[in-house]
Amino acid sequence: QRTGSLFTVFSILALVIAGIGMFGLVTSATEQRTRELGIRRVLGARTIHLAGLLLKDYGLAIALAITIALPAGAWTMHNWLQGFAYRTGLHPAIFIATPLCALTLAITIVGVKAVKATSESLTETLRVE
Repeated sequence: QRTGSLFTVFSILALVIAGIGMFGLVTSATEQRTRELGIRRVLGARTIHLAGLLLKDYGLAIALAITIALPAGAWTMHNWLQGFAYRTGLHPAIFIATPLCALTLAITIVGVKAVKATSESLTETLRVE
C-alpha cells in the first residue's frame, strides 16, 4: 500500500512537471507565432481554428509518445507483476485513461494559450517592431 501511494504521488508529480513543460513550450511557440496568428485572425480565423493549428504541432509528438509509452509500460508492468506471489492482471482502463489524461492536459494548455493569444489587441499583435 505504501508503494502504491508513493507511485500515485510521483505520478501526479510527473503530470504536473509535464504540464509545466508543455505550458512553457506552447508559450514559446505562441510568442514566436504571434504575428502569424494575428494575420490569420484578420483574415477571419476563429479561436478554435487557431487552437487546432497550435495543437497540430504537438499532436504528432504526443501521439508518438503514447505509441512508444503504452507498449513499453505494459511490458514493464507485466514483468514487474510476475515477481509477486499473489498475481494480478493489468486492467485495460489504465491504458485508456493515461493517454486520455495526456491528451486532455495538452488540449487544455493549448486552448488556454490560443484564447489568450487571440484575445490580444490586433494592433499590438501586428505592430511593426
